[in-house]
Amino acid sequence: MKLKRLLLVAFYTLSVSMFAQVETMECSDALSLFDGYAKQKKYDEATPYFEKLVKDCPKIHESVYVYGVKMLKEKLKTAPESEKTAIKKRILSMFDLRAQYFPTHRGKNYLGRIYQDKGLQLKYLKMGTDQEIYDAFNKALTEDAVNVKNPKALGFMFDAVIALNKAGKMPMGKVFSEYDRISEKASVEVKRLLAIRNTLYEKHEANTLTKKEAKQWRIVDKNIPALESISAGMDAKLGPLADCSNLIPLYQRNYDKRHDDITWLKRAAGRLSKKGCTSDPMFEKMVREITSKEPSAAGSYYLGRLEEKKGNITTAIEKYKEAAGMETDNFKKADYFYKIARMYKKKGSYGSARQFANKAIAQKPSFGGAYMLIAGMYGKSANSCGKTTFEKKAVFWLAERVARKAASVDPSIKRSALKAANSWHANAPQKSEILFSNMAGKTIKYNCWIGLSVKVPNL
Repeated sequence: MKLKRLLLVAFYTLSVSMFAQVETMECSDALSLFDGYAKQKKYDEATPYFEKLVKDCPKIHESVYVYGVKMLKEKLKTAPESEKTAIKKRILSMFDLRAQYFPTHRGKNYLGRIYQDKGLQLKYLKMGTDQEIYDAFNKALTEDAVNVKNPKALGFMFDAVIALNKAGKMPMGKVFSEYDRISEKASVEVKRLLAIRNTLYEKHEANTLTKKEAKQWRIVDKNIPALESISAGMDAKLGPLADCSNLIPLYQRNYDKRHDDITWLKRAAGRLSKKGCTSDPMFEKMVREITSKEPSAAGSYYLGRLEEKKGNITTAIEKYKEAAGMETDNFKKADYFYKIARMYKKKGSYGSARQFANKAIAQKPSFGGAYMLIAGMYGKSANSCGKTTFEKKAVFWLAERVARKAASVDPSIKRSALKAANSWHANAPQKSEILFSNMAGKTIKYNCWIGLSVKVPNL
């Protein structure tokens, strides 16, 4: 017992001595030792230097707060319940301190990433109110939207928006403004990631990606579907709040004071269009106001929607073509071409539909939906193209090929595209049919609207 007491006294004396030495240590020396221990995940050894740096040298280096978060989260795993709340608060304080002392990273604004990560931790640690979570993500998007890149951050932000609305703390007008802001940010991120994917695509197909590029590819493949699902998720969360019966009165109330705001008009008309509220006079009123103020792609598109609603398909298509001609954003232009392609398909004009689907792909090479539109038309043409039963069934190989292309370029529809491709493969000639028909290795030319050839596999 005496020996144990002596050891405890010795340990306490040593600890006090070590902390005293750390207290008098130069900041640069403390940082060097802290970094060394932290990088090796020797957090117990790193702790006294961490405390010294936070207290006496808060401006010395951002790594103090980066590693501080990691160190505290590791400590949280084994901490007694009585200490966990204090540790969680300390974790959250690291983001505030970093924002205060190191708002930039490598010379560029970094507040978006800092506040994004704080918002995520507020959610993960279950320490934030809906208002606090919203405030963190709102700061991120307001201060530095470029560095807000995590799909979960956008989803959590809208969860907080809905919760605040239900609690009577956010009006519907603000909810829709946030809906637009989050949707637009998700769209920007998808474009950024698709640009990376398009750059890496050929190397991926050739299996020549570097280790760094392979990591990029995995992140892109994971985040594109997550980002593209955000709009659908937000629509589901809005539920009846965003139906025509609520939207129309809201816009009617705000129209007189907002009708000079072209951005508000476009967003409002876009939402009415998306929700199928185009038959209401308010939609047409907005569209006419948009086109009178600013002849634009959006205005022509909405005029096309009006004509389509009236059943004037030919005029609607012309308006959509006009919109595509004025549009400078390649992705929006692709959407307009895709809309035209779908209308031609609906009319049964498959050749024109394919032409505009290919135009959409030219603007957006990763447009899986456009590929699937073409594949679907091939699949539906099996009975009308080809002379023999074998030739008719061989059309499914074309459909399969295009569907597999869709799966390879667009991760957001990969699963459904592969499912369709497998289905068309099952309907195409099987080995026994190829043998029986003596068609192995031969080429079939289609003189129908398809106008392509397909080579029968060699057995």
